[in-house]
Amino acid sequence: MLRWLSVLLVALVCACSLTTYRQGGVRVISSVPDAVLTVDEEVRGPARAYEQRYLYVDPGPHRLMLEHPGHFTEYIDVDVPSNRGVAVRVEMRPRPE
Repeated sequence: MLRWLSVLLVALVCACSLTTYRQGGVRVISSVPDAVLTVDEEVRGPARAYEQRYLYVDPGPHRLMLEHPGHFTEYIDVDVPSNRGVAVRVEMRPRPE
């Protein structure tokens, strides 16, 4: 019985490691650091939070959206590879007054 529990524990640890290993990451460098970042319709907070660190996401296509009052909303489609990071630079355009 103890041996089966050990095997099960090792299998669970390996499965968790593989899941984490397959993640990708996105860094967002925005001309407006206070812009609100949304990824796949989920608000993630201010863009400045992801300038120096990655936002971990599943590999594959994702839609980023940056919003800030006084600026046009920017949409960026990005394809995140498995176990890699992608940096995106966004120059937000001010709205005319």
